[in-house]
Amino acid sequence: MNWPFEDDEATVAVTSGEIVDRRVPILYVSHETDEDGEVVWQFHHDPNRFDFAAAMLVRLDTMLSVDSTISDLGDLPIGWQARRASDDDKWQRSPMS
Repeated sequence: MNWPFEDDEATVAVTSGEIVDRRVPILYVSHETDEDGEVVWQFHHDPNRFDFAAAMLVRLDTMLSVDSTISDLGDLPIGWQARRASDDDKWQRSPMS
């Protein structure tokens, strides 16, 4: 498979152990920059209930190995997010407010 993202495989991704261990599906993704201007992807089950104490920093290629459907978001612009109701649904994209 060709690398589907414009960002490098080693780009930082914020997620949780529940996602990495595949106990819950990825239902929310954001593509943004941090306070230092570095590109960051976030992958969450429910961004409104995210426990920062349980946060994990992993590589973007790790997230692709967890859920290959995120390859559909490889062209998600910085400052945008994508959501879906379940892992069977299509991603719905929107700008972050």
